[in-house]
Amino acid sequence: MKAAKALKEKGETPEELLRSIKENEAAAAEAQRVVDAWKAIVGEKSRREEAAKAEAERIATEKAEAERKAAEERERAEAEEKTRIEAEKKEAERIAAEKAEEEARVEAERKAEEERKTKEEERKERDENGQPFVVSSDGTTTFGEITEDTGLTVAPIKLSEGVADEKGNGYGLRHIEARHGDQIRKAGFSSVEEFIEQVAKNYDVIKEGSDRNGNKTDRLLLTDKHNNTLMIELSKDGSYWNVNTAGVFKKSYGKDKKEVYNRHTTVKQSAETAETSQADEHSGTQSTSRMNVPTTSADKGSEKPEKKQEKQSVFDKAKEIADKEEKKRKAEADKPKQKPLTEAERKDAEEVAGALGYRVEWVDTMEENGTIDADKKVIRIAKDAENPLVQVLGHEVAHGVKRMDGGKFKALQKAAMEVVGEKEWNERIEKKHKLNAYAEGKLAEEVTCDIVGEALNNKDALKRLAESLRGENGILARLRDTVARMVEY
Repeated sequence: MKAAKALKEKGETPEELLRSIKENEAAAAEAQRVVDAWKAIVGEKSRREEAAKAEAERIATEKAEAERKAAEERERAEAEEKTRIEAEKKEAERIAAEKAEEEARVEAERKAEEERKTKEEERKERDENGQPFVVSSDGTTTFGEITEDTGLTVAPIKLSEGVADEKGNGYGLRHIEARHGDQIRKAGFSSVEEFIEQVAKNYDVIKEGSDRNGNKTDRLLLTDKHNNTLMIELSKDGSYWNVNTAGVFKKSYGKDKKEVYNRHTTVKQSAETAETSQADEHSGTQSTSRMNVPTTSADKGSEKPEKKQEKQSVFDKAKEIADKEEKKRKAEADKPKQKPLTEAERKDAEEVAGALGYRVEWVDTMEENGTIDADKKVIRIAKDAENPLVQVLGHEVAHGVKRMDGGKFKALQKAAMEVVGEKEWNERIEKKHKLNAYAEGKLAEEVTCDIVGEALNNKDALKRLAESLRGENGILARLRDTVARMVEY
């Protein structure tokens, strides 16, 4: 502007002056434009500085706000985590308290049950070996009695729970279940206890038994088509007779033993009782009551009403049980009879045993159907065994595999399962389990031995057994090859 003010008009003539004025105005305008440009430049810089300052303030504000929110979120998360930890701690403490309470309850119940069982065991009558006596059908521990007319010590007949090892050796109920339980039930009795009570209350013959550990024993026999037998031994104090073992045996078993008592020939029987006994003998059934009526009753005139009623009840019971015996006798008569082994069957049996390195001894009669002596490598089979002889042998051979090679027995067990199928296998296991005569680990072994034994008496099953053993080696290969030869002829 100063430059513009310094401009003076030049010219002498009006035209020159006018042109000078216009030039000055143009120069002033240009100067103003330059000034405005510079002002604009200065203003833009200031505006930019202001904008930068404002942007910096905005960023600082946003950052502060973000930090504030982050701090709040952190505090909230920390508070929530603390709350969660405290809640979990309380829940864990609650669960631990409940668990401790439940464990304490279970432990208290267990101790109470143990105490109950202990007291129950303490209340039980026990034999001289500390084993509890079994309760009979009348709620007592007496299954029968040895009476004065037998000539033996008068005392009750009792059955203790006894003991049995893995082979079934022992005495009492456990031993009888292991060795003869199936045999007794097949004879028509619902249980071993029922069989023992039947014989103990109704025996008609007593024979001397074998000494057991230096102690004298006797045999009680209730005879029908078999000798239903109890082996009894008098306790050391003479207060009871304990049943050591029992079973359903062939009539030939024990025939060489001395007879101690016979109900049918005892002189103390009344004529009426003797007539009943003779009638029973002729009909093929046995009276199940010993019915010893006093011999003096006939001399004293008519009997009292209560005596007649008592005698009548005895005869009614005798008839009831005799009818049951007749049914069992008929059922037994309908069973296929054991035929003597043919030479081929004997050869089969001996080859099967020989495959395992065992030899067979054929025994005329023995208490068991069959036994195995692993030490002497001998399998003994009773010729009067209840089951077919080859079947008995097969059962003992299977036990022999178990004793020789437990690993191979697992393969034999698998083959046995394939022979009968999983369903029947499980049914057999359950049936053995219900007998309560075998330890859990022995159930599969017994079922396996049964199946192998049955297979040796059944061509179709024998063929399936041979096929299931295909690919085996060692003792099972020898057994398989022997079985395969048996299938061929």
